Amino acid sequence: MKNNKGFSLIEVVVVIALLGIVTFLSVNMMASANRSKARQFASNVKNAIDEMKSDGTSKAGRYALTITKSGNSIIATEYKVSDSGVYTAIDQEVIAKGSNYTLKEGASGSYSLGTNFIAFEFNKGDGSFDMANWCTGDITSSYGVVGEVEELVMSYKTNSKRVYVSKITGKYYMDK
Repeated sequence: MKNNKGFSLIEVVVVIALLGIVTFLSVNMMASANRSKARQFASNVKNAIDEMKSDGTSKAGRYALTITKSGNSIIATEYKVSDSGVYTAIDQEVIAKGSNYTLKEGASGSYSLGTNFIAFEFNKGDGSFDMANWCTGDITSSYGVVGEVEELVMSYKTNSKRVYVSKITGKYYMDK
């Protein structure tokens, strides 16, 4: 009868190889999930702009959209704008929730949600944006413009998606 006091070299190599395969697969699945969350976040931002622009085209009056950060939530709020410039919230949606989501200006990197907010206002006459700006303050009372929106970078952890905005033409699109 043979006395076994341990594992053979082949058994150890097989176990290490299996652990390596499992680790590789789980890291790839996690990265794919993170890319998917970044893509969904960017899609939610684009959809909020779509909805505001659709209301601005099909309904009477002026419409605006803000994207703000409150705690761990990123919130899109649509406003109806009166002739006297009063903003009244008509719809609000959480477009991302969690501390791993960030939104910043891609062209300059100077602005990010938290200290600033994003404001869009659609011009029904020529299809452009009257406003596509990074702002400080509160749109319903007093706000200041600190920069123009050109390229929004939506990130989840280390994965990012971009939405490009042209204020002059009113066009915007998400990268692939």
